[in-house]
Amino acid sequence: MFGLIKKYDVHMCSEVKGIITLNGNPVEGVLINRSLKFAHKIEKEDQVITASDGAFNMPEVVVESKIPGDMFSHEVTYQLITAIHGGEEYELWSSKLN
Repeated sequence: MFGLIKKYDVHMCSEVKGIITLNGNPVEGVLINRSLKFAHKIEKEDQVITASDGAFNMPEVVVESKIPGDMFSHEVTYQLITAIHGGEEYELWSSKLN
């Protein structure tokens, strides 16, 4: 009973950082999107734009949720990171953690 009231910290994603290049040259202005879901519910969506050196950084994400205390829940974490450049979307990372 008390597990349904308590909130738990759920680690959704580690810090993400990198450099976007095209033909070995850094690309400025690329939109990086991150979508994180826990138990099939969107918990966090954020985005950044690459700097002049092509670099980007997204912080670690930890959310609070009552779901881990629910014995009937199916705890699955989804991670999707994409880059949009020149009108095209590129998948950089996707993961499903059971």
